[in-house]
Amino acid sequence: MDHSGLQEFRLTNRTGFHYFPDTLHFGDTDIQRWIPILKRLQANWLVVLSSTRRAIPEAFIQAISSEGINLVIDFALTPGDGTVFTEIEPLIHAYGKWGGKYILLDHAPNQKVSWGTREWGNPYLIEIFCERFMKFAEISLDSGILPVFPPLHPGGDYWDVAFLKNCSSYLSGHASSRVINNLSFCAYGWDFGKPLDWGAGGPSSWPQAKAYRPDGNSENQLGFRAYEWHAAAVESVFSRKFPYHLLQIGMPKNINNSVHDRFTPDLPKQDAVMRLLNRENVYDPQEPDKLLSHIPDDVLSGNFYLLASSNPLDLSFQWFSAEGEALSPAQAFSVRRKMVSQPPHAHPSDPAREKHKFQFNRYILISEELRVEAPDILELMQPYLDRYKPMVGYSIHEAAQSAIVVYLTPERESDEEFLRKFLATGNLVKQIHPDEIPNLLEEITHA
Repeated sequence: MDHSGLQEFRLTNRTGFHYFPDTLHFGDTDIQRWIPILKRLQANWLVVLSSTRRAIPEAFIQAISSEGINLVIDFALTPGDGTVFTEIEPLIHAYGKWGGKYILLDHAPNQKVSWGTREWGNPYLIEIFCERFMKFAEISLDSGILPVFPPLHPGGDYWDVAFLKNCSSYLSGHASSRVINNLSFCAYGWDFGKPLDWGAGGPSSWPQAKAYRPDGNSENQLGFRAYEWHAAAVESVFSRKFPYHLLQIGMPKNINNSVHDRFTPDLPKQDAVMRLLNRENVYDPQEPDKLLSHIPDDVLSGNFYLLASSNPLDLSFQWFSAEGEALSPAQAFSVRRKMVSQPPHAHPSDPAREKHKFQFNRYILISEELRVEAPDILELMQPYLDRYKPMVGYSIHEAAQSAIVVYLTPERESDEEFLRKFLATGNLVKQIHPDEIPNLLEEITHA
């Protein structure tokens, strides 16, 4: 494996799942049962738990990998677990040799419970953790498997964004170029019961957000878009993007088993996330006239919790029973797949609600008549540009490839024929006169 160059973001299927929450389901029967199911789900990723004392069987890893499914092997440890490298180093070497793709050591190092009271109070906490991670990363790369920086608890006892930025600063000065060039990150995909676009755009869209002090107006990283906030913290140090993996999608937050049986999965949300991962244009299930923000291509995988489980306390989350019987999330997925595969005439539908793929998320289309005034117009629209980061230009062709179009024109009356062309392909178009820009900004303030 060549570790000298930067990783590329390849346009692959990003849907994945967490496998059983134990290390007991790696036999021949499991291979024969779950590979066909994963292929039907069009899943290209699988997060698999590993014991520190015994390896996941070679046959299981090779069978999964040979089907083009990328394995993310997760030891699911915490820094408080101490020095484990003597135990896990032979396992890491084996996993790289057998076909493991990515590997993850710890979870939630920004939580006190992950360390214990004594270590948590150490003023060199960041340095201690980063040294642990760098050792793990070097062993992984020596083994031909890519290391993943652990997911942080959103918020957390040590504010997650600050923890990640401080770790990034330490890594930038101490990690080898090989580690940095092959590094990826991950974030929990918990939604905290909030809309999927809560906090979308990260800190550049919500500059007033403060740690531990919600002001009632600003959104923050305590939602599905936490990865955007984390990625922004990393990019502020390295001035580049890194690959990201989303974990535990479908969980509202890290709730304990005692309340699992009182949780009802939000199937429309899960469906929306799966379609976003598939790079589709998706309307917000909670606001049907609003398009959700895209998931950028630096997110390599989105992994739903949970493929299957033998533990009855996991029933709220699992897609299948331990025997492979489809439960409600898988049943809903199957129903949607059948509807999509039917011929267009089978179900008449509103063109503006049909599923479309767009190259861009938003586009500000400026009419030729306003070209001279464009610099002043864009300066006035700076809050909109900061929040949504749209494409800007004069090309109708580019605009047609955008999910949302703001059409700036000196005309006061709507150009119905012009708008009808966009409607036919499913774009959402808002035509405004430059004098109406303050109204547009007022709308996004209260959105």
